[in-house]
Amino acid sequence: MKKRGSPGVNDVSNQYPNICPEELMSYLTHLFNACLAHRYHPKAFKESITVAVPKPYKAGSPYTEPGSWRPIALLPCLGKLLEAIVTRRILALAI
Repeated sequence: MKKRGSPGVNDVSNQYPNICPEELMSYLTHLFNACLAHRYHPKAFKESITVAVPKPYKAGSPYTEPGSWRPIALLPCLGKLLEAIVTRRILALAI
């Protein structure tokens, strides 16, 4: 997970899992293990904010044109972390 990514709906930075207290990490581990055991992806982890970001400037394509922008979805960092755990587990099974 990128450490410099923008925070999602809950304004929690992607750096938070790396700097959070050890006690909280044990709760997060328990939460993620329960999500995996019950095959459940919490709705709050899937909520996103979509924002428009300007594309790199090209001659003749001013930012006043809709085609000069692209949408990005800002997802909560806990959702991205759960998805990264699932991805690693799937990759481990595939190898």
